[in-house]
Amino acid sequence: MLEKILKNTGLTLLAVLIIGGVAFLLRSDPIEMIPGKELSGEVVPAPSTWEICNQYDTVALEARPEYPHSVTVWCLEHEGRLYIPASNPTEKTWPQLVEEDPNVRVKIGENVYLARAERTDELSREVLVRLVTAKYPDYYRLIQEGGSGENPFWVFRITGR
Repeated sequence: MLEKILKNTGLTLLAVLIIGGVAFLLRSDPIEMIPGKELSGEVVPAPSTWEICNQYDTVALEARPEYPHSVTVWCLEHEGRLYIPASNPTEKTWPQLVEEDPNVRVKIGENVYLARAERTDELSREVLVRLVTAKYPDYYRLIQEGGSGENPFWVFRITGR
């Protein structure tokens, strides 16, 4: 009896692992902290103002068009412009990919926008802290401390292409 239970449990676990592995390989959009591949959704021209990002806590950013890598990221709107901060960027894949090729795709809601992401320092530290504190009050300390490492914080400005 125990042998039969163990065999069925093992087969069930194997099936779950196989299904999970196939789903992981075929995924498109990122899921929380799990990176994705090519973003799904309707591709539309970039908006003239990025105020739409204020409706969302996070957006998806896809880098490296030839072999897409997408992640869930914070989004900040300031004066109609879209900014994506990266704490500890030298420890993450996506900021390095964006530095190599600034052509990205950004998914906000169900729409995917063709865009460019360029590292910028046009936001003062005070403005950045104010924006993050207003939108992500639980993470005030992270932005105040600026992350850790050699280059603790990068900010990318997103523009249409």
